[in-house]
Amino acid sequence: MSVLTTSFEVLSKHILESIYPNFKCELFGTSAHAGDVFHGGTLLDRLCRLAQCLNTRVKDEVIRNPHNLESAGDGGIDLIAYQAIDSTLHPAPFLPAGFGQCACSYDDWITKQNEVGTYRYTTRRFEQIEHFHQLMFVPFPLRNTIGTWDDEYQEQIESLIIDRFRFIDILIKNDDDLSFFTTSAIYQELFDFLKTLMLV
Repeated sequence: MSVLTTSFEVLSKHILESIYPNFKCELFGTSAHAGDVFHGGTLLDRLCRLAQCLNTRVKDEVIRNPHNLESAGDGGIDLIAYQAIDSTLHPAPFLPAGFGQCACSYDDWITKQNEVGTYRYTTRRFEQIEHFHQLMFVPFPLRNTIGTWDDEYQEQIESLIIDRFRFIDILIKNDDDLSFFTTSAIYQELFDFLKTLMLV
């Protein structure tokens, strides 16, 4: 089912670009394709590239951790948005940024919020990084029948939630027909997968 989660991450990146139109928005996780900033390498490689984008550095204990040298995972980040406002000046840390996580299951989104939690990255992984936007993208609604947050979920929200309602609202407000997706690297793979399920 990875083609479905990859497709959702690609769509989420597109929505992220609408939320932060003047930011650089990138796929950080394993859905990154050849040519993307964070494609390939170990988790440590990608964390170091991210630190460079944010004008900071990875903490020494993270560099020494053998897991980070061996893992090809994403460290809990699927998407990254940052404003490279010092690109023509002397680079300085504490840039505006947003870290995003995608969850395709009603069972996962609550705990996955912690994967891009501020504490995990400001205290444990990077030097000189302050509070950033923490975003959670889900392809399902978390609303009740009148459109506000459902009581079952409201107390569980600890990040900026982009649910199905917000996806659609952002697309409508930007007169966006998602035509970009037909030229994306994942499109044919998704199409072929759906054909095997006889959905197209």
